[in-house]
Amino acid sequence: MTKTRNEYIYKFPGTVLDRQLLKASPESKYAGQKYLTLKVVLENQPFKSLQVFKEKLIDPILWDFIKNTKPQEHAKRKYLFSCRNQRGYYYLVKMEEIN
Repeated sequence: MTKTRNEYIYKFPGTVLDRQLLKASPESKYAGQKYLTLKVVLENQPFKSLQVFKEKLIDPILWDFIKNTKPQEHAKRKYLFSCRNQRGYYYLVKMEEIN
């Protein structure tokens, strides 16, 4: 049996350039919820935008870490981003610092 695209975990190594706190549009199934968009640079790939919903994270503490850490601090570190893909959008589920 094969898995659908949103059941796979995609892993990307890279760094965070910027983040933005947004609110989902009224037409979205996440209407009214706040989420973060991370602009990341990945190894061997162009820029990518990752969406971060608190409810989709494996560890909810990660939400506060991303939200409260300055982008300049994130840019100094390398991370392994674990994501799911839904309709071409990547949603962060886990983020680990790598050396």
